Amino acid sequence: MPKGPDGAVGVTPVSDAISPEATRVLSAAVVLGLQFALDEVGEILCEQPGSLLRPMQEIMARGFVTADGAKFAFRDEATHGALYESTPEPVRLALHRQIGTRLLARGGPVAPAAHHLAHAAWPGDARVLAVLDRATREVLESSPGVAAYFAGRALDLTARDSDDRFARGIVAVETLVAADRREDAVTLARALIHEDPPVRFACDLHLKLASILVLSGDATAAVSEVDAVVREPDLAVNVYAAAESTRLLARLAAGDFAQARHSAEATLAGEYTHRGDAALANALTDLSMNAWNAGHTADALSLMRGAAGRVDADAYRGQCAFVRLQLARMRMATGDGAGADVLATDDEDALDDPAWSIALAGLRARTHLSCGSIQDAIGENDRALALADELGTGFLAAVVRSTSAMIALLRDDSGAAGTQFAACANDLGNVPAHPIENHVSWIRARVLEATFGRQRAFEALEPMYANLPMYLPTLLEEPGAAAWLVRLALAQGDRRRAQSVVAAAEKLAADNRPYACISAIALHARGLLDRDVGALQQAASLHYQPWARASAAEDAGVALAELGRGDESRSHFAFAVSEYLSAGSERDASRVRARIRTARTERRTRIERPLEGWESLTDGERRVVALVAEGLTNRQAAERAFLSRHTVDSHLRQAYRKLNISSRVALVRLAMEHEPST
Repeated sequence: MPKGPDGAVGVTPVSDAISPEATRVLSAAVVLGLQFALDEVGEILCEQPGSLLRPMQEIMARGFVTADGAKFAFRDEATHGALYESTPEPVRLALHRQIGTRLLARGGPVAPAAHHLAHAAWPGDARVLAVLDRATREVLESSPGVAAYFAGRALDLTARDSDDRFARGIVAVETLVAADRREDAVTLARALIHEDPPVRFACDLHLKLASILVLSGDATAAVSEVDAVVREPDLAVNVYAAAESTRLLARLAAGDFAQARHSAEATLAGEYTHRGDAALANALTDLSMNAWNAGHTADALSLMRGAAGRVDADAYRGQCAFVRLQLARMRMATGDGAGADVLATDDEDALDDPAWSIALAGLRARTHLSCGSIQDAIGENDRALALADELGTGFLAAVVRSTSAMIALLRDDSGAAGTQFAACANDLGNVPAHPIENHVSWIRARVLEATFGRQRAFEALEPMYANLPMYLPTLLEEPGAAAWLVRLALAQGDRRRAQSVVAAAEKLAADNRPYACISAIALHARGLLDRDVGALQQAASLHYQPWARASAAEDAGVALAELGRGDESRSHFAFAVSEYLSAGSERDASRVRARIRTARTERRTRIERPLEGWESLTDGERRVVALVAEGLTNRQAAERAFLSRHTVDSHLRQAYRKLNISSRVALVRLAMEHEPST
């Protein structure tokens, strides 16, 4: 076969290269595809396979095809493409039509026939259009790219004035989304809207476009598309329901329910009663989320229960599932363990909208994690991440990966946690805005602390310390977070920041007095700040979440150990280990086990230790003295030893007393005398 100067196969007409008989056979073969059987060629040409042997030998001798098992195959795609293009178009079209018609008559899957008929159809060909519609439905789940081709070809063949044009256009948009071609889907949806379709199709296209924009992280543009729908007068209630569903999803993406307050209050005032229960349920949901974000849990629960009573599970499955799960999270955050019952259902939320499916699976994973059900959390989160990766979403994938990072951290795999969070940051970088950073900042700090130390975590949390009212949902849904923030600030010697967290936690508790587990948040934070053993013990008994309960017990154990009450501290440490393991946190359990071993060693040496002099110093005191002798400040020593600033100060006071000295210079001199290596 002729080749160009670069070695590429030329497009010399087949008739110039081989005999007419071989050309006839090759023309039929090339339309069949990259592979073909001899009897298929014979069927097209109405000849027995035996009569085709001589032309096939000629074709093989010219190197066009080779034998490939029971079939023949073209040498490569370039050869096949060149031969296909060199076959006269009328011949190609006639053969495609003939092959497609024969395949339809034979029965079986319609997609192979649709592939051939799509090449040969003419605009408005009703029979071929019906075949393409059927083939699109047939292959959508298994081969969304092929479905997008069939749907797009059907749309191209449908006249602009046809009643079916916009219905086919909507299907084409959906298949492009399924094939992860969101930019093409957006372009097509906007082009169809520009054609001024009937209202019902225009609304559907606006809502499809809004859903795509949500997946792409552009929540503001998504809300604009929904607004174009709700402005239409006299819409059917189910269209309003679909609009409210998409609007709620967009607000979740933006993390902003504040702007919805006005319209929600207008709905409750009766201005939009014609929109049915869907609008009312959405208004109640908006107001509930506003109340929750402001820390008013009783109002949030009441409003979300109202939304659950109004939402229609059959017509609006996305919102129904979200309301159900969010209500469960609220109930668990306020100490109502019955909220976890919703997680035991078999409902997989198999929704038509992929964004809702990802959002709900991710929400369920976070809820399992807060209950301490880490294996269930892993299963749900993996499902959500697979869906998000399949669709190539930005902000939804970021939410799910942040949960993956927390799971890895609990399982004592800081490397995997760092990797997941780096991917999370990359996902956020691919969307126009970062509306979920409030949610992920707490997890990011936990990962930074485990990977790089407390100072990096403290620096990363500057926005949270500076604007705690924005993070009230984090303090509510992560009940150990307030104490963790206090501990981090104290370790950096920043008592002012620690006090600000305590003040925010105590205001949250004062605004929600009926809820004991919210009081536990404030007690834990205050007990840590003041080294109040009683407050820490009370917090450990009131916390609902196992990780928070373990954290309070550990803090109480540390405070007791500092007071010399070793037996009591060890019992608290043992309880903390049990609770950390219940929450799936091997990392934290390992740390507390080390505390128990240290406490036992110190107890044995304390019995033989004198009351004064160098030998009276405990191992912890000697370690702090050695760090100070290196020239470190108290704050730097705390960071190096992974201790709180308070603990370092306490160890130094004890060392001054036991050594009967009053200056840092004297301390360094004694350290160098007794520990020459220092």
